Amino acid sequence: LTARAITLGDEVGQNTYSIKTTLPVIARLAAPRFFIKGDTANLRVVGQSNLETDAEGQLQITAEGLQISNTNPTAINFPAGGRVTADYRVDATTIGLSNVTASALTGTASDAMKLPIPVLPHAIRSDIGWAGSNSTTWAFELPANTDLTTAYGKLYLTPSLAAAVAPALEYLVGYPYGCTEQTMSRFYPSVLAKQSGGLVELPEEVAANLDDIVDKGLKRLYNFQHDDGGWGFWQYDNSSPFITAYVINGLIDAKAAGYSVDENVLQNALLYLENDIKTEPIEDWRLVAGDARAYAYYALARADYYSEELTYNLDDLDVTPYGLALNVLTAHQQNNTALANEQLDKLLAQVKETGSVAYWDTNAPRYYWNDDDIEASAYALEALVKVRPNDPIIPKVVNWLLLNRQGSYWVSTKQTAAIVKASLELAKTTDEANINYQVVAELNGQEVSNQKIVGQSADGVQLDLTGFAAGQNNLELTVTGQGTLYSSANVTYYAEQESYQPQTEHFAIKRTYEKLTPRLDPETQSYVYDRDLTISNVKAGEYLLVTVDITPKDDYRYVLVNDPLPAGFRVVEDDTAFRIAGVEPRYGYDWYGWNYWYDGREIRDERVDFYFTYLGDKVTFTYILRAETPGAFAALPTEAWLMYEPEIRGISNDARLAITE
Repeated sequence: LTARAITLGDEVGQNTYSIKTTLPVIARLAAPRFFIKGDTANLRVVGQSNLETDAEGQLQITAEGLQISNTNPTAINFPAGGRVTADYRVDATTIGLSNVTASALTGTASDAMKLPIPVLPHAIRSDIGWAGSNSTTWAFELPANTDLTTAYGKLYLTPSLAAAVAPALEYLVGYPYGCTEQTMSRFYPSVLAKQSGGLVELPEEVAANLDDIVDKGLKRLYNFQHDDGGWGFWQYDNSSPFITAYVINGLIDAKAAGYSVDENVLQNALLYLENDIKTEPIEDWRLVAGDARAYAYYALARADYYSEELTYNLDDLDVTPYGLALNVLTAHQQNNTALANEQLDKLLAQVKETGSVAYWDTNAPRYYWNDDDIEASAYALEALVKVRPNDPIIPKVVNWLLLNRQGSYWVSTKQTAAIVKASLELAKTTDEANINYQVVAELNGQEVSNQKIVGQSADGVQLDLTGFAAGQNNLELTVTGQGTLYSSANVTYYAEQESYQPQTEHFAIKRTYEKLTPRLDPETQSYVYDRDLTISNVKAGEYLLVTVDITPKDDYRYVLVNDPLPAGFRVVEDDTAFRIAGVEPRYGYDWYGWNYWYDGREIRDERVDFYFTYLGDKVTFTYILRAETPGAFAALPTEAWLMYEPEIRGISNDARLAITE
């Protein structure tokens, strides 16, 4: 406890008082934070005695969901003021959440602690999605080695685009990664939905936690802002006008919704966009630079940001439909109806229209930010709704967007966020229609639901899917009633394998583990760690060097590398003090040599994530693990994929590592 005082005469003083609380007997458990199915480990129960005399007692462990080789209590003497331990071998045989309880029991005092430890599948997560309309059938296949206890899915029945918003908001808030765009997309659409005047009802959990989500998101965005005022994909890469404009739009709407936004952060970002517009484009592709400037103009117009040197020369931009849609929104924001309609005519001249659907193909350079037909079509829909809300092509664009869902969401977070924004604009101009459908849903011949859907078109239905089969599955929908009912579903499953072979079509990935052995360098009188590929005798407390080599097969952008951890090890977060033979420091001399500076790294309990804004050549980077829990542990394959095209991916081989006492 610290007390401080200051007088009006600027005299100060303070005093600190320490209070220690403890228990006579304390139980602790030394265990990994997770397991992979098939792992074995020696868990250690620690009993700390704060008694003044020795005491006879027991150490004990129990576990739900783990197999324990010896469940009998260990009789032991607790020395006064001392510590005792007992080890228990456990096998992770069942996927799910295990609850492990460690107890220290004496006749005088006792203690226990309960620790939940998840057991994860020995498999890579797989997701499949589908969309259809009215009466339809989805035939899909799960591999024969799928663990059906891990398979789960949802069916979404959606009578309107507005009905797709609530499930999409849940997806965005729960997304497990956090680059700049994903941080903004986590809360931005929910803020818009909250401000929609009841057009869309926020999911209960999102509504309850939105203020906290916004607060954390804003702090993260402030931390990610670059010195030039812009934002990039991550914290340490180059600023991007696309990402900066997106963040500015989110900050403007968060401020309008009553959230406190740092004005210095916003003004610095606007100044970055102004400077970017006035400089020659540095992008290699003219269509990328044109669309980037169109997005910058839109953000500046929304912020009412003008200067003597800044004019909005929309006609001077060489843009794709992505940029044309933003031009329409910019002109509309400036109340320039003539220019908005002129740009909209150009946009409509490039629409792809077939039957009951319509969309836009950007034809942008591959893998760039604006290489996104779904996001471009969402911006086009928003532009249409604002300028020509009765245009007959609007329902066709809605149809196409709904038919490209993958369950509750679209392919990426930025697509999903753009569609949520467009759907909220559409809901403002569209009268809600009363609907009346009878829907029968069957999965593999078993009825999942048989119900009427009545009421307003903003109301959708979510149904849990269970009863999957290894091999062929069929989801059949029978819909009767007037109008169109859209349906979509997604299924997540894990197909377990004994081992994995690399998949190298898009990325060639190699991961190696080397034991680090310290030796004293007589010249510097500091320790240097030698590397040894022989890792069969790693002891608790020793270190491993993890080296990841990635060779992309094309020039990719917005890449995520996910490296799963073996359960008995912990990442050394700050390894700058380690001198490793043959490995340059992380901030070393060769950008594309050892330890190329990735744009971001996040350490989780069960994995390490690495982010790259651009990846066009082979990179090699390392990190260090510390062996902690004796046992044998699986290391699932390293994965690399494009954040905005996740089907472009690659994996390495897997491994199995052991730790001894």
